[in-house]
Amino acid sequence: IGLFYDKVWVYGPPDFYDPLIGLDVPPAVRAKMKFVGFLQRSLQKNELPGHRPDGDYILVTTGGGGDGGDLIHSVIDAYQQDPQLQHRAL
Repeated sequence: IGLFYDKVWVYGPPDFYDPLIGLDVPPAVRAKMKFVGFLQRSLQKNELPGHRPDGDYILVTTGGGGDGGDLIHSVIDAYQQDPQLQHRAL
């Protein structure tokens, strides 16, 4: 990394997550790290959704990776196996 990159951008603030904890990383590489914080987008007032589910619910998200399908299937399976689950999932 130190040989091939001028900067290493890390998504999120440094107090949230340091991807190099526990690794033997040369100080020169750590010096190239720039924590960019969280990227935010702004929405116009008229772009906000006009509805929200009633009551409590669990929001299930998988991020941008390709392995999220298994998580979603597990959540669906849980609701199919146990109709007594208290909160709806979205």
